[in-house]
Amino acid sequence: MTVVRPEAAALRRALDTPWRLTLAATVYHSATGRQPADLLTRAGNGTLHHHLLAHYIDAAVTVPPVPGATAVPALDPAEARRVLTVLAHYLHANMAGRIEQGRALSSSDLVLHDLWPLAGARDIRSLDALLTALLYGSALLALRWALPEQPSKSWTALSTILLIGMALWCVVGRAWPVPSSLRLPRLNTMARLRNVAREAAITVLVPALVGAVCGVLFAAQGQMRSGVLAGMGYGGAVGFAYGVALALIEGLTANNHAPRTDPGSLLRGDLAVGLVTGVLLGTTTGLVYGLVTDPVTALVTGLTSGLVFGLGARAWTRYTVFRLYVWGQLPWRLAGFLRQCQQAGLLRTAGPGWQFRHRELQEHLALAPPP
Repeated sequence: MTVVRPEAAALRRALDTPWRLTLAATVYHSATGRQPADLLTRAGNGTLHHHLLAHYIDAAVTVPPVPGATAVPALDPAEARRVLTVLAHYLHANMAGRIEQGRALSSSDLVLHDLWPLAGARDIRSLDALLTALLYGSALLALRWALPEQPSKSWTALSTILLIGMALWCVVGRAWPVPSSLRLPRLNTMARLRNVAREAAITVLVPALVGAVCGVLFAAQGQMRSGVLAGMGYGGAVGFAYGVALALIEGLTANNHAPRTDPGSLLRGDLAVGLVTGVLLGTTTGLVYGLVTDPVTALVTGLTSGLVFGLGARAWTRYTVFRLYVWGQLPWRLAGFLRQCQQAGLLRTAGPGWQFRHRELQEHLALAPPP
């Protein structure tokens, strides 16, 4: 009859899941210099599990996770532990059911464009709104500067109302900005073709009608020498041009909720949408301003202001404000850092974000003292 040593039985119980076997294989990899016999001793005195979790990060970023694989480059073990501890503390705080702006914060998912509450939800939203207002205000001032004549009081009042409205929308209506991505509409059926045509027609006609009404109002106040009909035609043409640009933007973009193999691509896609939006709006503005001022000045001013409007009030902008706010606490290239942690076996992808490889690792770091 074979007698099983108590330490061996304890070791069997301690390594009874694939995750714990992975912990032991990584921490006691031959490259670490640790002796496997130590597993029996620590299993016997009950310290093995804590020991494995305490040394897993250091081993994972310096030892190939599987035979033949290469170690993850440029990932410092101490820095990895520090940053992951910050993120684990944030997720642990959300376990109590923390709610921000009507949404329960996740206690497991690290989604880049939803991480901003980590730095203080009110601070980040306020800074985002302030930055958006400053950018939009600078764009409006540039457009005003490009006019050959001093703008009228009506133009100034309309621009001010527009700026205040955008700032309020940024604060109130954009609690959780969702990244967008570029896509080509699928027109392989008549039903889809009709839907796209109907949406495009509405998008074009509404700005044209608004432009026509504004043209009539400006002409009625004596600010257009050509008369009311000319004002209506000019305003309608300008609105139509912007409607076409908006229809193109709407047709080429979509809110992105789909899972990705690389969660960092969501914000890159949102930045691309912002740039395309800026170019389309800027080109339209340049063409409109080219009717009343120097074409080169009009195009430069239009593109500059268009890019500002395109990049303002986006998920990418909110994330950039967040990164600036936590500079020094979290890596600037946070997506690259999380991707490296995934390659090292510390994290895994889960839909649009990352999760800790196992809940035990997250809880271990969450109970550690804050860095």
